[in-house]
Amino acid sequence: MFQELQNRSDALLFEQLLRNGYRTSRNELRRQRSVRNPPLVRELELLSGTVAVRENLDLNAVPNFTGNNARTVAVDSIRGITITPIDWKALLADTQPPKVDTLAHYVPEDQHVIVFPSVRAANAILDAVSHSGLSALTIPIPQIVDSSPGVTTSIVPDYLESLGLTPQVLESLTENPTIQTVAITGSDPYFQAGTDLGILLETKDAESLLREILDRNRLASERPTAPFYWVVDEHTLLIANSPYQVEQIRRTRQSGRSLAALDEYRFFRDRYPINDAEETAFVFLSDATIRRWCSPRWRIGQTRRLEQQARMAKILAERISEIAGFGREDNRTISLSDNDTPLDSAYLGETRYTLGYQGIGNEIYGPYTRLTPIAELRIDKVSETEREEYERWRTAYESAWRGVFDPIGIRIFLDEKSAKTDLTVMPLIASSLRSYSSFLMPVLGGKLKGDEARYDVPIQYIASLDPDSRQFQDPENDRRTDKRGTLSWIGNYVSLYFDEDPFWNSFRKEYETKGILFTPSPELLPDGTSLPIVLEVASRDKAKLDGLLEKLREDIESHKGIFREIQEKLHKDCPYFAIDIKDNFFSAEIAFFVAADERRLLLSFNENSIRKALERTPSGNETSSSWLGSNLAMKFDQEALRILEIASLPSRRNAQTLAVERNRELLDFYARQAPQSDPIELHERLFGERLVKPEEISCSFPELGISSAEFGVTLENDNLRAKTEVLFTPHSPPEPSGHNRSRGSDPLRASGSIR
Repeated sequence: MFQELQNRSDALLFEQLLRNGYRTSRNELRRQRSVRNPPLVRELELLSGTVAVRENLDLNAVPNFTGNNARTVAVDSIRGITITPIDWKALLADTQPPKVDTLAHYVPEDQHVIVFPSVRAANAILDAVSHSGLSALTIPIPQIVDSSPGVTTSIVPDYLESLGLTPQVLESLTENPTIQTVAITGSDPYFQAGTDLGILLETKDAESLLREILDRNRLASERPTAPFYWVVDEHTLLIANSPYQVEQIRRTRQSGRSLAALDEYRFFRDRYPINDAEETAFVFLSDATIRRWCSPRWRIGQTRRLEQQARMAKILAERISEIAGFGREDNRTISLSDNDTPLDSAYLGETRYTLGYQGIGNEIYGPYTRLTPIAELRIDKVSETEREEYERWRTAYESAWRGVFDPIGIRIFLDEKSAKTDLTVMPLIASSLRSYSSFLMPVLGGKLKGDEARYDVPIQYIASLDPDSRQFQDPENDRRTDKRGTLSWIGNYVSLYFDEDPFWNSFRKEYETKGILFTPSPELLPDGTSLPIVLEVASRDKAKLDGLLEKLREDIESHKGIFREIQEKLHKDCPYFAIDIKDNFFSAEIAFFVAADERRLLLSFNENSIRKALERTPSGNETSSSWLGSNLAMKFDQEALRILEIASLPSRRNAQTLAVERNRELLDFYARQAPQSDPIELHERLFGERLVKPEEISCSFPELGISSAEFGVTLENDNLRAKTEVLFTPHSPPEPSGHNRSRGSDPLRASGSIR
């Protein structure tokens, strides 16, 4: 969502640049194209479950509501999501009632919640989110997928400020022995645009805790957005940035319709038990929460907010000089008419804006940098266009589900040595199922067995196969088919891995000297090495696999125009053969190597790799690690990060070039339009993001301090469970939590302060 908002404001800013004669800003058109993600980004998002969460929630879907603005349709008359909920009682039938979080009894059943076992744990997660956004909740190394090198944001510090949680107060809360657990809740996840938040603190004496907070933050009541405090009961204190949250908690306490009362919450707390030593945070999105986020009131409300934000960005872009000249107390009100569409009385108030030192704000939707929460907007009537577009989106969204609706639960663990996530999505949306089935998993149903085919290599993928699938069976009663060419020999997995090899040194040297990312041409790799990648396919029938290789040999012998020759070789009594190919496209000779033993087929472009592959066997002992998932898994080590750094250089340099272009032109524009102002300070004040100076923008790979990382996915009955585990190398003691470090620091290392 942040990237979309940035692109919308950028488009308006650069339109203004063009009007002022900046010919170089035409390069911005290149920036609008999707920059290719570095290798492994899609894989990491799939394996961590990020894709599943994004596609199931579909939060970025913003219908186009342009047209008649006469609001005559009652929003409550529009049907929302009607997909059947899961039968949780059936799933809980054979389980003992689990212990649920005390603070969950105060959270409304249709709000999200993040529960922490301590303030220190909450600080660790907030540090990670402040550096890497909400992706830090599903993937422990989000820095790899960072695609905005030219800006930094301060979402977490801004929200903490609105809640009166200054660094001094946070330090006091962290050391306070009376605080037991912490919960963060709110009405929606639109943190970048603006949302309401409530923080619940479980404590031995809520009144005393409130006095301590007020004593340490005497200026809280004088803030522009003063926090709201409420002693819910003797042991519970609420801090909120919106009166709406206070009222929601109050109603929940009276009605008892809380998350703790939901069968689905009990199901997830049975899967992720309270007081588990490996829990720094538990995130839960209930069925009712996701339905509300998909309701007409919320989708139409969010679209109206984004529409207003685009209008305000346009006004800012056109009036930079005027606004830059304002003093801190200066402001003026302007009103814009819309001559292209009829305006009814309910819409007129939305056309009035206030310009001031801090930028622009709308009297209904709030300031550009932090819009009024949807929950606080009065949305009683909508237009026919809004109703029609919402219903069009709802129909498409509902059609993607395969029977029942879903909640989502995530467990997160952080300390100095490791970071782990465990995500459950029940069930997956159809598009997510297609994403997983197309990624090295052509057949679902098979299961990985423990540590099989788990090797000590820099990067390894493995996916389960179902050997009993019809695709892997011999055709029946078909005499015309040569059964040596069938796939009935295939076992229960396929694996792809990269080896350590001199190739990577040549690869790096070639790119650094000539800018060529990859070519199979031997003359460009002086030591003659080839891509050290191995494909391994499990075999359950050696005789049928041998028949396939025999047929392959016959086919090669009959196609001499393509295949130059085939050579049989041995490595420690293990046979393999080399196949030379004349590739006219590259005008180069390429070889690949094939081997088979009792349990697998091996393919590689690198002879050294095929030899090492023949020697490899999984450890097979009880102490060896198992794959984190039974359908799809990946692991990599420090050597892999070096490989990833090499492979990601083109996309990172492209992102760097575009970010430098953007920021240089913006800074030049501000220098001309507002020469008396600091351009970086001005942009941050007006647009809520801090520009990085062009000379400071870097495409370098982040120093993550990782020794290894693993990912695993298990799919059962259309449900997904994704686990990740990242281990860190030893490092110096982390910085104290303050939510103010630069974007370049390592949030996981900085967050490792849980003791």
